[in-house]
Amino acid sequence: MSYLSETATAVKQLFKALTYYQKLLKDINIHKFVALENSIYEINRVITDWREEYKTEIKLSLERQEAYIAQQFSRDTISGAIIQIATMGIKLEGHPCQPPEIFRSMISDEGEILNFCCGRSVRGVPVGLIIYATRNQYNHQDANSLNKLNTTIFDTLAYNHGIKGMENVKEPAFDVNNPCLKIYSCNVLHLLGWSTYEDYRNDMEAFLSPKR
Repeated sequence: MSYLSETATAVKQLFKALTYYQKLLKDINIHKFVALENSIYEINRVITDWREEYKTEIKLSLERQEAYIAQQFSRDTISGAIIQIATMGIKLEGHPCQPPEIFRSMISDEGEILNFCCGRSVRGVPVGLIIYATRNQYNHQDANSLNKLNTTIFDTLAYNHGIKGMENVKEPAFDVNNPCLKIYSCNVLHLLGWSTYEDYRNDMEAFLSPKR
């Protein structure tokens, strides 16, 4: 059996577990507040009326948000487990590729790291290298313990967000010096578009398919 087949049940269950956290923020319908009044008094009055009219929905929304935040570490841990499994698969059954020019000076000409230089490009980084850096961050959870290759990968993701006029601003979701984040695995799954097992498998099949 192939690595994907042997690990399919486990990975499917991990993605299934992630849907619990996604559901926490779904199905909450709150009408947007729009104030056309000019005076502060009138705006405050309309806000008070709006809060009273939708107090049940607002209460539910706040409760869901609090529950989601409280479970953030659990969600990130599950996401990290998916990244770990992907990493091992690429190590065991992947094939070497040439690293992109931006990372070439930081990657040796031989070794398993070359297996991670494959995959489609996301924000200028091969998916394999994104998985590689995310797995290392997940294991260490400390920017100071990451080597130059790992931090360069995250910096590339953080800067290449594509927002005009903010080219020199890092996206906090991938800034390894962001004090509000300890684990980046969930953010990376979202960036890769891995919301289901099928999404994951599509990328992994490209890594693990027989070399032609």
